Amino acid sequence: MKAYPIYPQRQSELLDGVWDFAWLGDRLRFEEIKPGSIHYENMMAVPGVFDAGPEFAGKRGAGLYRRAVYTGLEAGRMRLRFGGMGLRARVFWDGLEIGATELAYSGVQFDFNAGGGAHHELVVAVDNRIPEKPPILFSPEYDFYGYGGIYRSVEMERLPATHLNRVQVRTIDLEKKKIRLKINVDGVKSDDLDFTVVFDEKEPVAFKRRVVEGCVTVDLNVPRGQVWSPEEPNLHTVTVAIAGDCITERFGLRTVEAQKGRILLNGKPLLLRGLNRHEAHPELGPALPPSIMIEDLQYLRDMGCNFIRGAHYPMNQQFLDLCDQMGFLVWEESLGWGDDEDRISDERFMDLQEKQTRLMVRNSINHPSIIIWAFLNEACSQSPVSRPLYERLTQAIRQEDSSRLLSYASNRTIPVTSYAPSRRKKGTRVRVADLNFDLVDVISVNLYPGWLTDIDWETIRPLDMVSERLEELAEDFSAAKYRDKPVLISEIGAASLPGCHDRLRSYWSEEYQADLVGEAIRCVFSQSRFSGVAIWQMYDTRTFANGTRKARGFNNAGVLDEYRRPKLAYDVVKELYSKWSESDMKRVFVNRPERVLRSSKGSKLMPPDQASRLSAVTTNGDWLSNNLSR
Repeated sequence: MKAYPIYPQRQSELLDGVWDFAWLGDRLRFEEIKPGSIHYENMMAVPGVFDAGPEFAGKRGAGLYRRAVYTGLEAGRMRLRFGGMGLRARVFWDGLEIGATELAYSGVQFDFNAGGGAHHELVVAVDNRIPEKPPILFSPEYDFYGYGGIYRSVEMERLPATHLNRVQVRTIDLEKKKIRLKINVDGVKSDDLDFTVVFDEKEPVAFKRRVVEGCVTVDLNVPRGQVWSPEEPNLHTVTVAIAGDCITERFGLRTVEAQKGRILLNGKPLLLRGLNRHEAHPELGPALPPSIMIEDLQYLRDMGCNFIRGAHYPMNQQFLDLCDQMGFLVWEESLGWGDDEDRISDERFMDLQEKQTRLMVRNSINHPSIIIWAFLNEACSQSPVSRPLYERLTQAIRQEDSSRLLSYASNRTIPVTSYAPSRRKKGTRVRVADLNFDLVDVISVNLYPGWLTDIDWETIRPLDMVSERLEELAEDFSAAKYRDKPVLISEIGAASLPGCHDRLRSYWSEEYQADLVGEAIRCVFSQSRFSGVAIWQMYDTRTFANGTRKARGFNNAGVLDEYRRPKLAYDVVKELYSKWSESDMKRVFVNRPERVLRSSKGSKLMPPDQASRLSAVTTNGDWLSNNLSR
């Protein structure tokens, strides 16, 4: 399965298959590896990871992948394209290093001269070790396993002297079906260049343009254009040709914006019904074949989902192509998880973060399914130290693409120690501690009431914490400084051990997880302040195994287990998401009586006069039409 863009005129070869493999372990520093002195005794699949199989399971170190490549006698200028590797990689052609990357999961490419002869050797050294200094993007504290290998497809192609890199497509007038093409060209020998543009293999449009700093911008109308939406995921192709090269990109006509506390797609408010999804499998790691990607999307569709939050790294372009085709809405974020002040203030880490985030946007720019760009899941955004990097990443994304929404998932809306009501002094309230929400378009909150909390079992049912905490959030984010920003619950849920059943519905049982997930969905959708929810998570995923906090060495919060076998929570999600379908938007946002927010015990969280003034919280009958038309 080849992902867009496609280069129809180029000589290319997909290099997936069985490669030679050599395990070096921890014998050499990664920078010291020289492929010419290595003896290859094993084989490994590409795409694939070496530490998911039986021989090297859980091992940390360096491994080398090797294969022979035939280029023909006149090889010339070539490009190697990798969909994603980890955690670091160095690439050698005939023994000479032609590129390296420290951007785990990111799609990268390397241009090089293939040299003489028709037969060549390609070696890729990968390393899954995690040094403390200097820091790399991945950390041993991350709550998902950092695999070593070539995660995604590898492709090689011959480059023309003057060649097209990408064509970025942006909808600028939805009604007129008007788009803006930003054409990126390399190797231009003259200022002016002749272009031909074809939409959907129909009538060509020819024009001449001056290339300025490798770019040409042109506005065109899409003939017989159709709008993309989850209900009707209409897709178009655009082929741009120059002498000796052409490129085909796929795109959808749609707009996304935040307005008056709502996320709007094509001018209409969205209610996001989602799940968080890792690219993971217990035997394959992140190297998922299309069959599993399609199966995952079929499960999501069966549950009534319209939204996928990609956790916590750039996603496979093949998967995003499928999301475009099937009409899913997507949040894509760059690699990061719970980074502390030391990491977030390190100059090298900051540089790597900006580099991978810009690359994520460039690689995924034409997917209509993506509505939110994000970064730095659950980092220390309550600290002033975080501000420079958050400003840097939001600025970088807006420079690359101003047509989508920006967010990051924060768990810094609660005290670090506890927010259990029984532990508070009477009359006190939890307040928002995050310092960076002003930088983004959508406020996104990760929280785990009834699960990752200190609970006084004598005075409160854990499930009672769900409604209380969500109502507090709705009130907090109705303050003037936040009121115009949509609010998304980007993580909420509980874990269960697969097959663990208990009539008393105890912690870790499938019954308790199902109860909490159901309560979370009902409470989120009963509050009009929220634009949706992404339950944590779709299926159980491998994490660190050297501790007592993770039973089985897995994050067990999936509504399916790691082999995609449904738990009890699966049917709860399916029932509630199907109930709160897009056809029921009116029940969510309008024609609901005003009410004072109350906790599950009935204590008032807001005085009546304040509640009636804050329509973003109380939702009088005509709030949506009045506010969205202003």
